[in-house]
Amino acid sequence: MCRWRPKHKILATMFIMRYDPDEKVKLQARTIWKNIVDNQILILKQVLDANSVGVLLSYDSSSDLQEMELSCMRGIVEKFERS
Repeated sequence: MCRWRPKHKILATMFIMRYDPDEKVKLQARTIWKNIVDNQILILKQVLDANSVGVLLSYDSSSDLQEMELSCMRGIVEKFERS
């Protein structure tokens, strides 16, 4: 289980923001993610653990946030399937 260092929080948040319903936020987050992360699978393994997934699922129950959570979880699964 990883410790929640500030770097991990930032990277996990940036990954989550890649699935924001707002296209501008999504585009910015994806651009930043691609520019700062070389090995996506390695970074995801370092920053995402059961606690971070729990944080995802603890968001407000609005439909936009639920869609963002589901998209993010789908993205995580797809990254690991490709590795």
